[in-house]
Amino acid sequence: MKEINNQTEPLVIQDIVADGKGKAVLNDQIFYVIGAFPDEVVNGEIVKKKKNEIQCIVSDVIKPSPFRQNPKEEHYLSCSPWQVIDYSYQVQLKKYIIKKVFHALVHVDIDPVLEHDDQNTWHYRTKVEYSFAEIEKKVFLAFHKPTKHNEYFILDYGCCLFDTDLNNQVLELLELIRLSGLEKYDLKSIVIRKSFNFSETSTILLAVKNKKDRVVNSLETLKKFNFSNFVVVHSSYKTPITTIDEILLKNGRETIKEKILGKVFEYGYLSFFQNNITLFEKTLLDIKNYLEKSNFKIKPKAVELYSGVGTIGLSLVEYFDRVTAFEIDDIAVKYSLNNAKLNNITNFYALPMPAEKVKIFGENDVLIVDPPRGGLHTKLVKRIIESKPVLIVYLSCNVTTLARDVGMLNSIYDIDFMKFYDYYPQTPHVEGLCILKRKI
Repeated sequence: MKEINNQTEPLVIQDIVADGKGKAVLNDQIFYVIGAFPDEVVNGEIVKKKKNEIQCIVSDVIKPSPFRQNPKEEHYLSCSPWQVIDYSYQVQLKKYIIKKVFHALVHVDIDPVLEHDDQNTWHYRTKVEYSFAEIEKKVFLAFHKPTKHNEYFILDYGCCLFDTDLNNQVLELLELIRLSGLEKYDLKSIVIRKSFNFSETSTILLAVKNKKDRVVNSLETLKKFNFSNFVVVHSSYKTPITTIDEILLKNGRETIKEKILGKVFEYGYLSFFQNNITLFEKTLLDIKNYLEKSNFKIKPKAVELYSGVGTIGLSLVEYFDRVTAFEIDDIAVKYSLNNAKLNNITNFYALPMPAEKVKIFGENDVLIVDPPRGGLHTKLVKRIIESKPVLIVYLSCNVTTLARDVGMLNSIYDIDFMKFYDYYPQTPHVEGLCILKRKI
């Protein structure tokens, strides 16, 4: 392989893999290329090497796919690397990836159903987080470049996956930040949450990394920001994750309010909540329809793991004698219990506990899981196999770990319902729902 200035010689993209990268083989080495698609010929900038595998970012498209189009944003590789291809082709590729992953890990051939909304492929995100960069002592909104944490894309207009009006509000805040004397060294992130159904509860959180005099003095300028729900917090520089270590300035409420299928939910600035409300509601309706047809002689008990602020369990609670929810984040547990009160629900219970330590479900129970991208903990999979709950409702944001876990459970469970949802247009990500029914 020829390599000049960290660039590859032309690569013929032969396939697409589960995380959305194009795959090429050259001189017995495998190349995975961010931003490249099947049948394209590209040059790639090498970002990481292993023995027989090289990670790249597309640097030049020599022969484009017939589905390729111009990106809306210069920073697309950081937020939505598939916005350079036609949306109908995105849907095709996602179905192909799902089919390939389930064939490899579950050893079943499926023709996946992918629910998608052609009319809402932009501005759908209800949360976005911006970093900061500095050019000639002027602060800008930024995204980290993929695989290059110390390099940034400058965002002059925010991001088009998010609400335009709120992006404009953030740009107004940026002007105040510039006037306040804050420097990039002081700033950590801006987190914006949008309520889909209650616009007055959208909120903006500015996180700063220190409490030096100029940070404290800047608060007087930042108070001029005309947004009804705005908070400035100190968030430790020791972690890249935005945390709330101390509230320095607060205007408005501490929660965001959302309505899901007629029920009201409140959650905090940093709580997990689904990003695509329209398709999330369709997912819940599919689960409800399944449970409606299950015809249980006696209402079963349900155990919900990775329950967050209780959105799924509370949305399905009428089908169960009781729902007991477990979540490792005790703040999320408090929100879930409050959400039960908001909706006058008395058969929902929640406790702070990691999923792998929960042992209270049995063969007559329904298990509801919505794990993070890493999927189910191995201890939990073992516990499920031992306890054999009658049904498992498994919602996943990662097709690969969903298939892996279903494959580990398929000796005692059949896939009784399966559907996928394009929560994340312009990206390779997809949401998957599998309802597993015990074989005996």
